[in-house]
Amino acid sequence: MYYSFLFVILIFSCTDMLHKPIYSGLGEAERVAPLIVSTNLVEYNSSFSPDGRELFFTRNNEQWSAPQLMKAVLKDGRYQSAEQLTIENVSGDYGDFHLSADGRFLFFSFSKTGKRADIWRAERSGQSWKNAAVLPASVNSDADEFYPTATTDGKLVFASNRSGNMDIYMSDYRDGNYLPALRLPEAINSTGFEGDPMIARDASFIIFVKMNAPDGLGMSDLYIS
Repeated sequence: MYYSFLFVILIFSCTDMLHKPIYSGLGEAERVAPLIVSTNLVEYNSSFSPDGRELFFTRNNEQWSAPQLMKAVLKDGRYQSAEQLTIENVSGDYGDFHLSADGRFLFFSFSKTGKRADIWRAERSGQSWKNAAVLPASVNSDADEFYPTATTDGKLVFASNRSGNMDIYMSDYRDGNYLPALRLPEAINSTGFEGDPMIARDASFIIFVKMNAPDGLGMSDLYIS
C-alpha cells in the first residue's frame, strides 16, 4: 500500500538527539533477495508461512496498476526464485496479502467494483487459493479497508478511512465470527494518517506507519506500540 517497499524490518537507533529512540537497534534494513524478490518493480506487503520458508508478497508496476501475488521459497538458506500465484475467481485491483498464523488463510484487500477496497479471505488448497469471500460488515464498511494482519487467536487489525482519514482498527474473532471493528486508541491513531499495521502473532506489539507526524524523521515513518 502507500509508499511501502519490501525490506527486512529492523528497529534501529536514531542518532538525531531531537528524536530520542524508544527501542535500541538491531541493525540496518537490508533488501531481501535482490533481483529475485526485490527488483526494479515495486514489492511490498510481505508475509511468511508458519515455518518461515515461504515468503508471500505483492509485486506491482511503477504505475501501481498491475498487482500480482508472489511467492518465494527459501532453499539452502536463500531465495532462488519467485513465482506468481493466483486466487481462484479473483482478479483486478488486489494486494496487501497476509497469511494467517496457521497458514490456512490468505487475507487481502480487493476492489471488486473498482470503487472501494474491502478485506477478503481465501483458503489454501494444496498450492492453490480458493473459496475467496469478502469479510462481513463487522469488518468492512462503505469506505476503504486495507492491509489486514492477524494474530494467532484470529484478531484482525487493518487500516480504514471510514472516519474521514486513515486510521487503524481491530476486530476480535470469537466462535468463528468477527466482532464489530473498533478504532484503536489515541496512543496509536491521531487526526493524521495511520496505516499499514503489522501486529505480532501474540498481539504483544504493533508496528504501523504514520505520515507527516510532528515527531517523524520523514514523510512516512514506522512506529511501534
